[in-house]
Formats: sequence, C-alpha cells, structure tokens
Amino acid sequence: MPEIFCISVLFHDARFHGQADEGAPEWPPSPLRLYQAIVAACAACDSLCDPRPALLWFEQQPAPTIVGPSTHPSRPYRIAVPNNDLDVPARYWAKGQEAPKYKNPQDLKSMKTIAPAYLDGGDTLHYLYTLPNPLPQDVAAHVERLTLAARSVTHFGWGIDMVAAHGVRLGQDDAARLPGRRWKPVAHSATRLRAPQSGVLDALIRRHDAFLDRITPDGFTPVSPLAGFKVVSYDDANRVNQRPFAAFDLVPVEPTDHRPRRSFRQEDAIRVAAMLRHTAWEAAKHDLGDWRTAEWAGQFVAGHGPHDAADSFPRFSYVPLPTIASSHADGMIRRALLAETPGGDGRSAAWAQRRLEGLALCDEVQHKNVAFLGVACVPGDAVFAAYCGASDKWQTITPVILPGFDDNSRAKRIKLLFKCLAQVGIPANLVADFDVQRSPWLRASAPTQNYQRSERLEHLPACHIRVYFNQPITGPLIIGAGRHRGLGLLAAMD
Repeated sequence: MPEIFCISVLFHDARFHGQADEGAPEWPPSPLRLYQAIVAACAACDSLCDPRPALLWFEQQPAPTIVGPSTHPSRPYRIAVPNNDLDVPARYWAKGQEAPKYKNPQDLKSMKTIAPAYLDGGDTLHYLYTLPNPLPQDVAAHVERLTLAARSVTHFGWGIDMVAAHGVRLGQDDAARLPGRRWKPVAHSATRLRAPQSGVLDALIRRHDAFLDRITPDGFTPVSPLAGFKVVSYDDANRVNQRPFAAFDLVPVEPTDHRPRRSFRQEDAIRVAAMLRHTAWEAAKHDLGDWRTAEWAGQFVAGHGPHDAADSFPRFSYVPLPTIASSHADGMIRRALLAETPGGDGRSAAWAQRRLEGLALCDEVQHKNVAFLGVACVPGDAVFAAYCGASDKWQTITPVILPGFDDNSRAKRIKLLFKCLAQVGIPANLVADFDVQRSPWLRASAPTQNYQRSERLEHLPACHIRVYFNQPITGPLIIGAGRHRGLGLLAAMD
C-alpha cells in the first residue's frame, strides 16, 4: 500500500486567527497556507534554489486530506492599530512644522476587529499526501527536503499564531488512526479552500519581489493579490447532514427599488418555495444534457416522484430563509437556499448556483415577476451563518409539520420528531433532548397556524421545537413533512 506524507502543525496557543476571502473565518486552514509556510521556512533558512525542485513537486500534488480538531468562534473584540498613514505628518515635518493633533503618529490608528477560532479537542493539524507506490528515489528526496523545511515553520495564520511543525512518512493504518475530524476534497461543497498548483511558487516569488520594490523614486506601486492557485471544495468525511446547497439573495425587480433585497412575509414561505421550484424546473427542462436527464428535471428538481413513497427519492428542498441573527431582525424572507437531499454529490446544487443566477421568480397569481435571484455572499453573512453553520443546539424558525397525528400526546409527538430526523439521516442516538411547544421561540417567527400550507399538509399537526444533539450538526437543517417547501426550518441557537 502507498505511504502517506504527513505534515503536522502544532499550535502553541489553541487559537487560529487566519481568515478566508472578505474576512470570513477559515477552518481548516487551507493547503495553500501550509505551502506558503513551507516556502517562507525555506527562504528564511537559505535561498530558494536548493529546495526549489522539492517545492515544485509539492505544488503539483493533489489536495491533501486534512485531519484536526474542531473549532468554536470567540466573542469578537476590537483593537487600535497603526494605519500606515505616516505620509500625513511627514508633509508637516518636511516643512519644519509640527503636525497638528489627530495627525501625529500616535493618533493615526484604525480599529481592527479580531475574532479568533478556538480549537476544541486538540491542538494539532495533519495534512496527508498520498505518495506513489513504489516510491521513486527523487520523490523520496523531495519528501526528505520538505521534512527538513517543516521544522523551520514558526507561524501559521497571523503572526501571533505560533506553531511547531514536522513531517513524517506514515503507513495507511497509522494515518487512519490520527485523531480529529477528517476533511477530504469533494466535487462540490460550501467549504472551499485555496490549494497550490503548478506555477504558484513562481507567483509567490514575483509577489515577494513586487513587495520589496513597491516604493521607488517614482512613488508607491500597490502589490497585486496572489494568483496562480486553485480552489478546492472540502467536506468533513464524518459530518452528519451533508447537504450541498445553492444560495441566493432575492433582489428587487423594479429599477427604482434601491433596497439590496426584496422581502416576503415569512408566513408565505411555501409560496416563495413554489416560485423557486417553478423557476428551477423551467431552467432544468431547457438545460438537459450529460447527467441532466428529463427524469432528473422532473423528479429531482420538480419533486414529481412516486406519490406512494414521497420521501424515498432524492430531490431539491426549496428553503426560503427568514431574516434572523440580530435583535432587530423582522423575520422577513430575503434569502433562499436550494438544498440537495442529505448525502448528495453536489452536482445539482452547483448547477443551480450557476444556472439560476439572474432568473426571475414569477407570482402565478399576479402574473408578474416579483424578484430576481442574485448571487449571495454566504461567508460573513450572519443570516446564512445561522442556518448553515454547525451547532449542537437548534430551534425552529418555521414550524415542523409532523408526518402523522400525535393525538395531543407528547410521547407520540416525540416519536414523530425522531422520524423527522431519521428522514434526513440523523440517527436517534445523536439526540440528547427536545423542547416542544405550539408558540414560536423567537419574536421573528410566527405561530404555527399563521403559515400557509399546501393541501397535502393542511390536516397534519405542527409545532415549534428545540433539539439538543450530542455533537455539532451542520446546517441547513430542515425537517418534517413540509421540509421541501420551506417549513420545518431550524437555526442554530446561540
């Protein structure tokens, strides 16, 4: 069996400050971040000429499996940092004058928000690269050179994220026994990490040279962002409720409406879901080919499966998202998800994200377009985070429609709730407890009787719940008989 080249990164302080694009939290740290740390370690020890062959081999390796601890977010705090505006007082100093107040170096500060992730259940990350079998002599030499370089890695993330690293060759069994969560590259996922590819070493060198030469007699030349890397989708191999999804903002159609999003009443979630389904179905029928068959369009996209086994076939869930996640949230629908059945391969979600952008939602009663589907920026959006993050405590925003009659018995109601969770692949042994009531938990939600329902759901009982799990569950979490139509939507509790 082939060996595994394992590079391990030990955090001296169980915190990580690194961020992804637009300041979004990044965990696990990307393979590109590891590659950059190795390059920096080589450059700190000597020139890059000697390790260059090893680094060129390393940049061409497939994205690794990542093993490590989970994290939980911290309470953000702000500090004042220099904002690199010394040219302001320098203008006065050049004239032999004192800089006025608020233009002195001690006053030129910017506020910076810091929100590190705290590591849970460990302090070490492992990056696992599969080696060829048999191992060529030149590859063995590259691995040895990278192992030496790893010992010189001192930081991983921000400058305050101090680490120690080392590399080792492991057997398959030893690699499988490494403790922690295991993230693997997948075809499609919401977690997307940067990874090196051929040419990224030279791109890093060019960017470093541009940084050193950014100030010239002719002035300041900004340094361009790093290019030449690839982006790889990752998913937790052991994650419960793996649901690839496409995310959209609901954008106003009127040119004079300058609001960033169009709003709909939460009680009309099933109507918004129906408009989403109609738009997706029309797009699917006109975009057949390859794996996108007419059966896929009718069954997976439109949900036209066998009526005697409505829960037995893979399909989209159309999930309007009420606005929550702040004390002033009004519960209006301004965002939406198209979520695959748990365990889906992500192809349909990726298709929807690409194909539905810019299409309109049409109100069949009014016979007019009421919103466009706009690209949603999921990272950093508090509403998406409330529905798509990970937590061991969840509560309903829209009520759960029970898949049977509870006869006003708590025991029967709990049994039906276990059935709801089983329908989305969550076993009963992961549930620690339920809280159940008819009234909503949040001010932004509504009583169960206020929500529109389809004819098939009208006669079934509904309730609001809080469910406590024995381990974190990742969203979106939507359960019950109305889960494909926007009812039974849960959000992570604080």
